[in-house]
Amino acid sequence: MTRTPIPDLHSHQWWLLLIGPLAFLAILYGLDLEPGHPEVTRMAAITVWVAIWWFTEPVDLAVTSFLPFVLMPVLGIASPGDTAAQYMDPIIFLFLGGFILAFAMEKWQLHTRLALGILSRTGSAPTRILVGVMVAAFFLSMWVSNTATVLMLVPAVLSIIDHLRGDQASDGRHPVAIALLLGLAYAATMGGMSTLVGTPPNMYFYSFYQRTFPGDASVSFASFFLLAIGITLLLGLGTYAVIRWRYLRNHQGTLPKHYFRDAYRQLGRINRDQRVVILMFILTVLAWFTRPDFALGDRTIPGWATLTGLGSRVNDGMVVIVACLILFMIPARTEPRRILEWRDVHRLPFGIVLLFGSGFALAMGFSNAGLSDWLAARLAGLQAVHPLVLLLVAGVIITVISEFASNIACVQMVLPVMVAIGAETTFPVKGLMLATTLFASLGFMMPVATAPNTIVFGSGFIRTREMIRTGFWINLIGIILISLVVWLSFG
Repeated sequence: MTRTPIPDLHSHQWWLLLIGPLAFLAILYGLDLEPGHPEVTRMAAITVWVAIWWFTEPVDLAVTSFLPFVLMPVLGIASPGDTAAQYMDPIIFLFLGGFILAFAMEKWQLHTRLALGILSRTGSAPTRILVGVMVAAFFLSMWVSNTATVLMLVPAVLSIIDHLRGDQASDGRHPVAIALLLGLAYAATMGGMSTLVGTPPNMYFYSFYQRTFPGDASVSFASFFLLAIGITLLLGLGTYAVIRWRYLRNHQGTLPKHYFRDAYRQLGRINRDQRVVILMFILTVLAWFTRPDFALGDRTIPGWATLTGLGSRVNDGMVVIVACLILFMIPARTEPRRILEWRDVHRLPFGIVLLFGSGFALAMGFSNAGLSDWLAARLAGLQAVHPLVLLLVAGVIITVISEFASNIACVQMVLPVMVAIGAETTFPVKGLMLATTLFASLGFMMPVATAPNTIVFGSGFIRTREMIRTGFWINLIGIILISLVVWLSFG
């Protein structure tokens, strides 16, 4: 077992640890944001400490997540019980259930079947392989975490690169390698942006919206998907065009004609256990889409929750948990146990659960302390700003932040501010919140911006400047697309 070294007094990490609490004390004892209401200043001090540690990461994000649980009760913002309750929000079960379903797909090699099935139909030229890699990564990351998607696909992509580049580019940096690896990372991020279960920021937005506007059922798995999928598909097309133009204009190498088809055949026939997982996956997705009511013009088509009389007593998290329970109960035929065992899901990211909880706690603190109202009063001048300009400026700021900070931490800090901005503008706050959530996933320039970027950068084929140059154009396309689509949809 390895031990974490004790920070050196002269190390950069040690000073990062001190910045947060020092800023907290400076605000707490040096400012009075709202005379007569000290809780506003106290909540601002807590938020700044958490934000600094989230953005600089002197300790793990999950460790920082404990701060609201300790500080909010001590400073009189909320009781210990109310604060603790935020750390087990219903949305967390949607997150955990989505991961468990993804582990089932991974256990039964369905991700490999999907990727090879797509690649066997796209062709063997580099431009066609890029399409296949991006489509496979995009679709998988809609349901599996984008980090897991890239980890599952990167060995296959590296094998393809070895076959395509042959003896060329002895320094290891070949245009085809850069193209396929960047396409893999970027498509995985975009696929995750498309669904509520695709990324932690999306799931956090879903729960935050429900808490901020209780009783408003306009945000559901289906409604989010219908808006986001158009944006991400267009962004994917733009990304393909940029990568193809930068790296594949002059490359002529190809793989053997039946390379992917032969690899797919080596997997053998789909067995009964794999069919069970596929069936549960399809049924879960269908249940997500058909649970809420659908509005078609003046008509409303009731979803199954309404038809069965369950209404608000069921949610998307319960749907996926039921699917997981069934997989835990069905015996497997190809091994002596069941389709899923608890040992199969030991990698559940409980650190993200804590991160979610701390964000929900901060959001409650903003409301309880009156910090949201204080922010809204300071942002009254935004009434004169055109919504499209507001979206574009927010997109640039949030995207820059997300290049260096965790995207979930970015969303947790910015969404309460967007609610305050929405209170002072005529543009619907839901549009601002949706745009913010999608902007936070546009980390395409820096290797540290997202886990997919870090993984493909670690292959050794990509220089930092290559990722920055390519990612800049994709970030720009993403900011413009998100701003335009959200403005046209809500303006």
